[in-house]
Amino acid sequence: QARVERIAQHLSWGSNSAVQETLLHSTQLSRNTALRLLENLTALRALLDVLRDPRIPHLEVKQQAMESLRIQYLAMGTQDRIVALRTSGGELIRHLPQEILKDEDTLQQLITDRQLDPSILLRLARHKQSPRAILAQIAAHPILMAHPPIMSELLLNPKTPREASIR
Repeated sequence: QARVERIAQHLSWGSNSAVQETLLHSTQLSRNTALRLLENLTALRALLDVLRDPRIPHLEVKQQAMESLRIQYLAMGTQDRIVALRTSGGELIRHLPQEILKDEDTLQQLITDRQLDPSILLRLARHKQSPRAILAQIAAHPILMAHPPIMSELLLNPKTPREASIR
């Protein structure tokens, strides 16, 4: 633990972003040092890695990572949000459901995106808080409905409009 703390305090190593990310995943890092290092972490991927890591012993670190992720997502423009959702594979929906599912404009543009991963649509179709308009838009898209898992999730979601379910 003393070595990890010394590396975190080192002037040149402690300020290197790759070293900071690696140190955050150490079980030997103290809570205060982890929170200090987390303040410098700005990459969405790195914040998601912190949230994913079950070895991080401090709940405050994960809460701060979640809050940083929320602030960064809300500060983004629509196109940046689409890119962030696409690059995370839809994992942002799992961590920030309230913020993402309330933003129908971004979701509508996301669904019409040709580079969209079907797993993101599967998450949207499965989520019980997805807006009805988004579920109807997914159901109306002929290419998206070629995926049986998406179709079955839409049928199982009680918020899917009846007309879309019948189709």
